[in-house]
Amino acid sequence: MSLDVLEVEVLLGEHFGAVVGTEGGGYLKKAMEETAKTRELLEDSYRRTGDIRKSTEEITKLFLAGAPENFLSPEVVGIVAGQMVRHIAKTMKQQSEVGNRC
Repeated sequence: MSLDVLEVEVLLGEHFGAVVGTEGGGYLKKAMEETAKTRELLEDSYRRTGDIRKSTEEITKLFLAGAPENFLSPEVVGIVAGQMVRHIAKTMKQQSEVGNRC
């Protein structure tokens, strides 16, 4: 659903506090766009390295470089990045297996 068709007064985000007005209305669309960019980044890294550990290190560095100072500890960012890379690796493997059967 697109929130931009609604007159959003306040959008309460789970991790990012409140967003108001037109910014709140466009939040979901922006979040979906950023999600697609992040997925592409993860897939490109894993495709290039073929290694969950190496991709996790690479993605962690990229996330930290773009984060505000003291946003999250490097350890927490690394844990989250590792979960994301493992999911992408599993998904890519499953897609590859399906493609090989056809």
